[in-house]
Amino acid sequence: MVSRHVWDVEAVSSSLATPTLKGWFLPAFFISMDEFFVYIIYSEKFDKYYIGQTNNFNERFERHNNGYEGFTKPYRPWRKILVLEKSNRSDAMDLERKLKNLSKQRLINFIQKYKLE
Repeated sequence: MVSRHVWDVEAVSSSLATPTLKGWFLPAFFISMDEFFVYIIYSEKFDKYYIGQTNNFNERFERHNNGYEGFTKPYRPWRKILVLEKSNRSDAMDLERKLKNLSKQRLINFIQKYKLE
């Protein structure tokens, strides 16, 4: 996606000009910068769960299934189980850490409690 910026230059008291954004279109990777996701994916073949966090879940999920993420590469294919949105990276990292410390059975209970399907 190509971004397009239209700048309006406002004169300030000195001879300098300050650009301000008047109208714009942002590439997709800028749009979700305020949203972070904690996700749980599952490998049926190996009966293994993986928990992670990112600001672009769709891209990260593709990376897991295409073998670009080292830890998850041997366990492909992955299936999306649960994706939770957090308002900042700190909260996402806290939840990720807590979920990674759960036993497998407690993680399954968490998934059953919060999964919408």
